[in-house]
Amino acid sequence: TPPESVFDLQMPEGTHFCNLFKGCDILGELDYNVRTPAILVVGAGSAGLMAALELKNGGAQVAMIEKRGAGAFIRNNVLALDPMIMKKLETTGISTDLFSDMDDLPHYDNVTHWKKACLKGGEGAELKQDNVNCLKGEGGKTSSQFGFIRTKCLEQKLYDKVQSENIPVLSFTEFVGMAIDEAVAGHKHYAILRGARGRSEGQESPFLNQHEVIVNVDGIVMAVGSSVLQQDRQEFRKWYFVKKTCTSEALEAEHNTDCPEWLRAAHANQKIIKAMETQATKQWPSKSLEASDMMIVHKRVQQETESPVAAGFFKHQELIFNEVKGG
Repeated sequence: TPPESVFDLQMPEGTHFCNLFKGCDILGELDYNVRTPAILVVGAGSAGLMAALELKNGGAQVAMIEKRGAGAFIRNNVLALDPMIMKKLETTGISTDLFSDMDDLPHYDNVTHWKKACLKGGEGAELKQDNVNCLKGEGGKTSSQFGFIRTKCLEQKLYDKVQSENIPVLSFTEFVGMAIDEAVAGHKHYAILRGARGRSEGQESPFLNQHEVIVNVDGIVMAVGSSVLQQDRQEFRKWYFVKKTCTSEALEAEHNTDCPEWLRAAHANQKIIKAMETQATKQWPSKSLEASDMMIVHKRVQQETESPVAAGFFKHQELIFNEVKGG
């Protein structure tokens, strides 16, 4: 029985990522016994960092992107971790510095005593989110192997481990969506990224002065949190490779072979919807998915590059608006 996910399978030491998915065809290709798959992890919080470490441990080539400044952790909410997660943290080698038995946790007589021990600047310092130190072994571990730890303390240790594994993490870099080349057997997927304005401690996106970049990857792990995925104005988009001659004018042509059949059918459906909404005196374009999804934007691809700022990152190409057709 195939594992439910890469995390549910305890991989023996030396097991290669290629062999882990052999026969499951999860990533859409079958040649991973002769090359290393390139996996992009979107989001550098606790879930993304743990995913990156598991993927690297399994033999994959991994890179990460984070919309904000990576490594700037401030959340002091306490996480409750079940025994399975505790075991996985143990395999990363960081749990010893994070957790102590409940009976061994320090006790503080009063707030002043606690501030002196835990605040940056001591008892006279202002109590703020980013001003509370993470102490060695401050997380609690129960006799039944449940754990309790502040989020930022866990994330900082995972981030340090990712850094030690030389996994590149690009700060202030956004995931725009994916591009699909249907001409390739099994459909080849690419990630579309762009730089986000922002800087912290010298960190900035290597793509800040570019439009958008298309990145050659084999898989994308979304670790952006449910709050992002459930936003009403979700920005993630799906793009398709088409011929340069596939324009809105070509779609209107009666015997058009420049555009794929599914796009011609989608365009025809949109025209029907537009006519119906116009007849009902509704405003066009509407906010419907059918309307917002149908935009033909031609972009040309620049020469393939590997930015020196993004050393170790995957091969990528810059996308530049060439001409815009359609509405």
